[in-house]
Amino acid sequence: KEEVEQARRDLPLAVFKQLYLAESSESSDMLVTFSAIQSLWTNTHAITGTKYITADIALHGSDKFIVFVWDGLKIIDYRSVDKCDANQVTDLLKELAEAHSVMRNNIVYDADGLGSFLKGYLQGAVAFNNGAKPIRGANYKNLKSECGYELAKKINDGEIYIAIDIEREFIIKELECLRSYALDEDGKIQLLPKKKIKEIIGNSPDYLDALIMRMWFELKDDFIPFMVKLRR
Repeated sequence: KEEVEQARRDLPLAVFKQLYLAESSESSDMLVTFSAIQSLWTNTHAITGTKYITADIALHGSDKFIVFVWDGLKIIDYRSVDKCDANQVTDLLKELAEAHSVMRNNIVYDADGLGSFLKGYLQGAVAFNNGAKPIRGANYKNLKSECGYELAKKINDGEIYIAIDIEREFIIKELECLRSYALDEDGKIQLLPKKKIKEIIGNSPDYLDALIMRMWFELKDDFIPFMVKLRR
């Protein structure tokens, strides 16, 4: 039993299921393939350009405070903090923004729950509300679902590159839980809920959430030219 539990903690979810539970190696509801996940660390061709910061906020709870710094679709820096207070969150975001020359309006943070306090500290940054309306996809249940599907597309197309030394096993486990879920009562597309992900991997998918929020800028940038064409 101890060996199995240790393997559950150490191995990527799909590998654990294959070796210890005799389940198939890839779930049909996964939105990203195993090979595409592994390629995140070799996609050196990823487009660079504008700098961004994505932050999944956590204070003194069980979740982690995760921050990614992006150069285009290339992750160039990150921080993972187990416990911190409100001032430390703000100071870290400001420090990274200054170090990498990230404009305030290119910072996005999780505004649900504990992230709501940042509105007073980071005027001009993007407050990401998971349950907000989708930017352009009316068939999605909410903004997070739309961004999650967009992230899956970018990963499967080999457009994202992780160029730093990072806890790879956590990212792999969480990306394996980027899955489709049953349509809601209105027939809207949605992701596997965070509650169920926690049941599978035993922790909050903080790295995944920080990755998903980066897609807000991709969808927003694509949507504005589209709206301009419509007005014409």
